[in-house]
Amino acid sequence: MKPIRLQISAFGPFAEQEEVDFEALGGDPLFLITGATGSGKSTLGALVQRTHIPQGGSIRINGRDIGEYS
Repeated sequence: MKPIRLQISAFGPFAEQEEVDFEALGGDPLFLITGATGSGKSTLGALVQRTHIPQGGSIRINGRDIGEYS
């Protein structure tokens, strides 16, 4: 399967910045995001699910803006 690439460069109300760029193989049932408390794991999930809308920057999946997906 073709890899799925996620790129995030997002800015929030307090000028925090999330920059993530990774690939997962399509069809993989599970992948893991780990990190210390306060490192942004929940924020990353909220950005991908679109429950948190950044004030600036972009979120792209395979080069397409996440807003193009329904």
